[in-house]
Amino acid sequence: MDLAQVSKRFPPRYENRGRSNPAPFFLEDLQFFGELTVTHNSVLKCALAACALSSCSTGETSEGHENEKSATEQQMVAFASVLDPEGVQIGEAKFLQLGEQLSLNLTLENAGQGEHGFHIHAVGQCEAPDFASAGGHLNPFDRTHGSLSDGGAHLGDLPNIGPSDEPVLNVEVAIEGMASELLSEILDDDGSAIMVHAGPDDYISDPAGAAGPRIACGIIDRVTPEN
Repeated sequence: MDLAQVSKRFPPRYENRGRSNPAPFFLEDLQFFGELTVTHNSVLKCALAACALSSCSTGETSEGHENEKSATEQQMVAFASVLDPEGVQIGEAKFLQLGEQLSLNLTLENAGQGEHGFHIHAVGQCEAPDFASAGGHLNPFDRTHGSLSDGGAHLGDLPNIGPSDEPVLNVEVAIEGMASELLSEILDDDGSAIMVHAGPDDYISDPAGAAGPRIACGIIDRVTPEN
């Protein structure tokens, strides 16, 4: 903007503001421009502050998206290393929670041929070689054994696993009930254990389904979710 344009936009102000000699046009307007500069800087600072607040707001929104994402993904809440009678780890079990849904994922090596009974037992102990220290099936609601039983099933009754032609067996099963209630029973004071049997569960014989000897066991431990 040249001087002529400035003069048109900001015409001279000759009024006497209590001074004996009114300031010439250019001095008075230079002071006016200085006031404009201060105002401009103030506005710029406000704009920068607004941008900073906007960035903070964007960060909170991103965090909200992360929380929303975690709310739609399974989280591991309990874990067991599964051991054979020799104390060798041959698998692992993960309890996965999504809201009030609970599932159990089992990975097992060298499971052998045929089907195997698969349960949660009532005590968190796995003393080899027979794993009898794990007690019977987890049954806090005092039901009879098996999904085919009129009064069944135990909380610890799970579907048979196998057979599989793969060297590593992997299965995931949903556990019926509210996750919070189930976990309070599974992770109670004396704990619980994962158990694999030599033969299949018949889903009706009380108290254990005639599944044969216990061939693998894992103590269930609580896991604190990362988020």
